[in-house]
Amino acid sequence: MNSFQIKLIALILMTIDHIGEFLFPQCDLLGYIGRLSAPLFLYILCWSIDYTRNRVRFLARVYAASVIMDIIWILLSIGGIHTDTYNNVFSIFFIVIAVVMILENKTLSKISKICIILAWQAAAWILVFVVMQDIIANAEYETICLIMHSLGIVTYSEGGWFWLILGVIIYYCKNDNKKLIIGYTGVCVFRQVCVALAVFPRILYFLEFHIGGIISTIANAIFYFFYGAEYQMAPIVPHNVYLGDYQWMMIFSLPIMLLYNNRQGRKAKYLFYIYYIVHIVLLCMLSNIM
Repeated sequence: MNSFQIKLIALILMTIDHIGEFLFPQCDLLGYIGRLSAPLFLYILCWSIDYTRNRVRFLARVYAASVIMDIIWILLSIGGIHTDTYNNVFSIFFIVIAVVMILENKTLSKISKICIILAWQAAAWILVFVVMQDIIANAEYETICLIMHSLGIVTYSEGGWFWLILGVIIYYCKNDNKKLIIGYTGVCVFRQVCVALAVFPRILYFLEFHIGGIISTIANAIFYFFYGAEYQMAPIVPHNVYLGDYQWMMIFSLPIMLLYNNRQGRKAKYLFYIYYIVHIVLLCMLSNIM
C-alpha cells in the first residue's frame, strides 16, 4: 500500500470522524471509526520528512496551513458561525516536523537538542503569558489559538505533547516494523492506562493534599506547562476504559501502517491541505444550519 492510498484512507476516516463531531455529536460510533485517522496522517507525515526535497519548505508549508486554518476560524467567528469544536491538525504537524529537524541536526549534542526544544516552549509561554498578557486576557478564543499556534506552543496545539511524542517515536521506528509495533503499541497502552486510572490527576491530588507547599506548586506548574488547563478538570475517578475515552481505537491504525510499501503512489501534494480546510468550513456551516 503506497502513501497516497494510506492518506486517502485517513482522509475518509477523518471525514467520518468530523461528520460525527460537527453534525452528530451524540453518535459515538463515528468517533470510534475516526480515531484511526490522525495516526495514519502522522505516519505518512514522518515519511514525508525523509522524502521531501526541502525540509525547510515543507515546514513552512505546514506552518502556513496552520496559520490559514486559524485565520479562517477567526473569519467564521466574525461571520457569526460558531461551533463547540476547534480543529487545526496542522498546528501539531508543524511542531512534529520542527522537533524532528532539531533532533536530526548532526552538529548538536543530545542535551543541546532537548534544551533547544524546551527553551523554545518556555520562551513562547513567557511571551504569551507575560509579555502579551493583556492581549490574551481580552482576545477571542480563535485569536488566542492563532497566537499559540503561530508560536508553536505544544500544549495548545491539537493533540498536544502526546501527539508530539507519538510523532517522534513513529519517525524513529518507521524503518523497522518490529520497532514500530513495540513503540506504537507501547505509547497507546501507556496513554490508555494513564487515562483509565486517572494517573496524573491522582498524582496532583496526592501532592496538593498530602505534600503541599513548594513541591505542589512546582508540580502544578510542570503539569500546566505540558498539559494546559485541561488537566485540572480531569476527573479523579477512573474512566471507563472502552467507553469513557475511545482514543484506544487508534491501535487499529497500526496494521494499515505495516502495509506501507515505501512508495509514493499518485502525486497530490496539496490535496490534504485544501480538503482539510474546505471540509472543516463546510461542516462548520452545516452545523450552524442544522
